[in-house]
Amino acid sequence: MTNIIRIRKFLYKGKQRTNGLYPIYMEIHHKGEFFRFSLKLYVALNCWSKSHSKVVDCEDEDVLNNHINEWELKIHQAFDELKMSFEEITAKKIAKVAFGELGAMNMILGVYKKHNEDMFSLIGVDYKRGTHKNHKMTYGHLERFIKHQYSKSDYPLMKVKYDFLQKFKHYLFLHTGNSKNGVAKNFVRLKKICSLAKRNEWMPHDPFANFKNNFEKVDRTFLTDIELSKLIKIQLSDVLSPIRDMYVFSCFTGLSYCDIKKLKKDEYELDSSGMSWIMTYREKTGSTTNIPLLNAAKVIYDKYEDVFIPTKQKHSAPEIERLKKLVFPSFSNSYMNKSLKEIAKLAGVNKNLTYHSARHTFGTTVTLRNGIPLESIQKMMGHANIKTTQIYAKMSDDKVAEDMQAVMGKFSF
Repeated sequence: MTNIIRIRKFLYKGKQRTNGLYPIYMEIHHKGEFFRFSLKLYVALNCWSKSHSKVVDCEDEDVLNNHINEWELKIHQAFDELKMSFEEITAKKIAKVAFGELGAMNMILGVYKKHNEDMFSLIGVDYKRGTHKNHKMTYGHLERFIKHQYSKSDYPLMKVKYDFLQKFKHYLFLHTGNSKNGVAKNFVRLKKICSLAKRNEWMPHDPFANFKNNFEKVDRTFLTDIELSKLIKIQLSDVLSPIRDMYVFSCFTGLSYCDIKKLKKDEYELDSSGMSWIMTYREKTGSTTNIPLLNAAKVIYDKYEDVFIPTKQKHSAPEIERLKKLVFPSFSNSYMNKSLKEIAKLAGVNKNLTYHSARHTFGTTVTLRNGIPLESIQKMMGHANIKTTQIYAKMSDDKVAEDMQAVMGKFSF
């Protein structure tokens, strides 16, 4: 029968050691073939019961027999795992899964865990910490889904198909609080893992072949020149003032939260004509970006150039030295976004501000609407593809259309 295995345990008498002991071997028999391997356990010839295939009349017999039983259990578990994966099963493959050489790579979480471990080792070299954090989050969602849906600790790659993806999508909407785009981003990450498995021939099929993963069009919030002026002019407390200043600085430079958080004082330069520049690189893409400082941005930079603002009660000495090299205080993104909502309310700006809206404001109100060419905006914003920059042109057109609606009915023949 093809759905059973037989395990044979024996002393290998042809490999007696110099101390007179013999190695215990195990054989896996399946479909007319077998695979033999040593358990790295050794006993005297008179301590082995051939009829019972176990150690007897030996001081350590309980310990040795427990090891043998553990290996026998591993082999049965490996066989069950391979049966679940619908792979072609051989005695050698059963042994390799039992050894831990193949098992993880037959399972979706095993592959994903290895991917995340490899990614972690390359943070700062080939990957950003935020990318690793996002993959860890998707891994967690997937792990909880498999436990919820299938009551298992992992799931075979061979069974990850369209139905699995649909059920995972349903789970994400119901149990994670993700938006439609949040769910879509999880599937972008999962598709990467499935592609990795397919390239390594751990998965013969593409579960995403007929799966639709659509992103919803997002309303990109940005400030008008009047709203930006309100934010600049409002008097704020010492607590909120640095948040406003950093946000406004990004409105005039296009720097994202990640870029502003790491901005160093030595990334400021003055050229031969007297123009001030920020010369840095984008955290997200690693591309260089050189941005001439407008007067409003230069005023903010000068305000913080020689100031150190602690962001928690106690900093270590090395941490203080690191933070002193930065232009701005180091606040968390969530704290910034929460504070910006309070600032917007105080300034009479009726918009749901997040820090990223500063970058949108730079791409539209500050540059595009003042006649700056898309190619120059692309370079300053560090976009790898001008299609990304063209989004701001579309945003600007939408605003023009919205503004014109107010006068559409005023003129007629």
